[in-house]
Amino acid sequence: MRTRLKQLVRAALAPFLRWLQAQLAVLDARLVDLQAGQDDLARLNRAVIEAHSSEIDVIGRELAQQRLLLESLELRQAELIAEVRAHTPDDVGDARLVD
Repeated sequence: MRTRLKQLVRAALAPFLRWLQAQLAVLDARLVDLQAGQDDLARLNRAVIEAHSSEIDVIGRELAQQRLLLESLELRQAELIAEVRAHTPDDVGDARLVD
């Protein structure tokens, strides 16, 4: 009797179990596709980050060069102001040469 009951349950559940296996296989395939897509997105993201990093490095170097140029120009300006003041009489408008 028990054996017969088990056989009936197996026979009744067999189509459902096959359907469930097919659904799990579809979900597994979709998961594999999603993982592959995530890998592609991760590679693209790394490429974009590397590109931005190199752009930032270039901009940083250019800013450093401009800072050095500005400092040298400020130094030269101070030298020229000192030179003009040295050759200008004291009573002629020092206020015009204010830094």
